Amino acid sequence: MRNEFEEIANQWTKHEIFYKKLYEEKKKGKDEYRKYLNSLNRNDLQKCWVNVPDLYDPVDVFSEKIPLFSLDGSVAVSKHARYTPASVHAHDYFEIICVMAGTVTHKIEDNPAETLMAGDICILPDHVYHSIETMDDETIVINIMLRKSKFEETFFDVFLGDNFLADFFWNIMRGEKENRSNSYLFFRTGKDPDVRQCIERMCIESYRKEAYYERIIICELQCMFAYLIRRYGEYYVTEKQNGMRLKILQYIKAHYNDCTLESVAQHFNYSPSYL
Repeated sequence: MRNEFEEIANQWTKHEIFYKKLYEEKKKGKDEYRKYLNSLNRNDLQKCWVNVPDLYDPVDVFSEKIPLFSLDGSVAVSKHARYTPASVHAHDYFEIICVMAGTVTHKIEDNPAETLMAGDICILPDHVYHSIETMDDETIVINIMLRKSKFEETFFDVFLGDNFLADFFWNIMRGEKENRSNSYLFFRTGKDPDVRQCIERMCIESYRKEAYYERIIICELQCMFAYLIRRYGEYYVTEKQNGMRLKILQYIKAHYNDCTLESVAQHFNYSPSYL
């Protein structure tokens, strides 16, 4: 399976060939780059969903109606094209960014840009603005896109019997609309073979498109979620406030039979009113 995934992931798509050419032309200097841009047919590029921010405004919000999904499909798996120019955008659907090799520059809302490494997984809800940049031959990023309704169904199926974690993670992703800077989940899985194999199988199924491939992708996605949640203590990366909330909720879950507001506050050195 690994060989098949690597063959799929490493082959150059038409978009990647174009983007690498664009990148190389830009390095030649302003005059040469401008001549190259002037030689391009803007309408043809836009029809093919090619992103050229220096030639025309990039898409601001990608809708569920774009050709990404099949007519009745709810999930799409694709490789993020190498050398794609970074542009800030959002989606009407959920996106899961999986770094399989190399490094990625990723920026979410007004947060500082971060470097994502192999094994990093970022789950973005709808309407969170971000940009992603991969400017080398070696980096491989797999994007998993789900319609909102399907993400909720798939995500919560994993949490049957554990509303504690479901509510915690869901509340993060459904943060205040006025401030979506921290409305995402970030897992650093390293070389976890179970998580990686789930992603590889989803990619292969999407590439083959054999009977029931979408159903199999959803099953693999649920498995990936289950592995992430099973090992969230090792893999889940939090900002400070959410990290403390998670510790408090874990303590309450472990001592729900006899804990009180006062005992929990004392354990974490907070006043009851602050807690």
